[in-house]
Amino acid sequence: MARTELNTIFRYVEFYKIEHGVYPDSLEEMDLKKDNIMISDPIQIWGTNRKTVNFFYRKVGEKYWLFSVGLDGKPFTQDDIFPVMNPADSAKFGLMIK
Repeated sequence: MARTELNTIFRYVEFYKIEHGVYPDSLEEMDLKKDNIMISDPIQIWGTNRKTVNFFYRKVGEKYWLFSVGLDGKPFTQDDIFPVMNPADSAKFGLMIK
């Protein structure tokens, strides 16, 4: 479920850049609620932490990070979950994947 939401958000972030010329500063800036897109990480809500935490999003210049922090709740660890993107397309998009 987390990966499905991330894949959808990834597309919205890229569309946002097409429309506005820049990536959003935050996921909240895109107002995805109107389209019933969840930015809360379901792993954090239903996992051992049981708290509402948004997916990790950070704009870095002309690129950005977008992922679930996984069960440990910490970014940039082995259990992070990223959107699926064809590596051949990585130059076309701003999404960074470790």
